[in-house]
Amino acid sequence: NTMEIRQSGNDNRIVNANQFGNSNLLDVRQGGNDNYGHSLQKGDQNTMVVRTNGHRNEYRMAQGSFNANDCTGCDIELTQGGNDNLANVYQMDLNQMASINQSGNGNTVYTSQSAN
Repeated sequence: NTMEIRQSGNDNRIVNANQFGNSNLLDVRQGGNDNYGHSLQKGDQNTMVVRTNGHRNEYRMAQGSFNANDCTGCDIELTQGGNDNLANVYQMDLNQMASINQSGNGNTVYTSQSAN
């Protein structure tokens, strides 16, 4: 399954863009202004790609959980531009990859990767 979300300026919001199963792709692009996000994937070989531009930014990403629905071989790629930034990346299970790139202003990243 592929989920593509494209947003431009103003109040931007993505809440609970969830995917369950294997080989899913979530591709999110946001423009400027208030931004936000929140995405979850459970299953194997899933990928999240998120690109955010300027202003309030924030994104919380999770692959897997503390139960049987983990995410083996899942990847996260997050790029945020300037302004208040925040990313919270959580991956549970084996063979994970997280690539996080933030530019100027507030910046904060909390990343957790753990195997069962």
